[in-house]
Amino acid sequence: TQVINDGLAYSGLPAGAVIQTVTNTATSTVTANSTSNVDVITVSITPKFSNSVIHIEGYVGQLEVSVGSSNAYATVSIEDPSGNLLFRAGVGQAALNSEAVALLGIHSPSSTSSQTYKMRLSTGSGGTSSVHTNSQRYSIKATEIAQ
Repeated sequence: TQVINDGLAYSGLPAGAVIQTVTNTATSTVTANSTSNVDVITVSITPKFSNSVIHIEGYVGQLEVSVGSSNAYATVSIEDPSGNLLFRAGVGQAALNSEAVALLGIHSPSSTSSQTYKMRLSTGSGGTSSVHTNSQRYSIKATEIAQ
C-alpha cells in the first residue's frame, strides 16, 4: 500500500485512478519555417508513484499551413522527456490549409522525478512555406494514472 500525503491520503489506489492533472495553455503565435522542430508548449508533472502511467494530451485550435510548392504539409508531435516521439500528426496540402489538431501520448517514466513533455511543430516537407498557430489557443495536459 502506498500513501500520498498532500492534503489527501490515497491508499491502495485502483488501477486507472487519476492521481493528478497538470495543464498548460497559451495563445501566442508559434511559427515553423523548416523541417526542424520548434517547441510550441511544454508541461511538467512530478509523478507521485514510480509505476504510474502519464497520459499526455495536446490540442492546437488552428494550425495553418502555407504552401510554397507541391506536397506541402506540417507535423505536430508530442515528445517524452528524453526526446522520444510519443505521437505525431500531419496536416496539409491545400493552398492555405487550416484545421484543429488533437494529439495523445502515453509514457511510463518509472520515476518520481519531474517529467517535462513537449508539443513541437515543423514543416513536413520542403514544399511547405510555413506553418503557424495563428494566435489561437493551444494546450498540453499531463495526467498521472495509477497502475
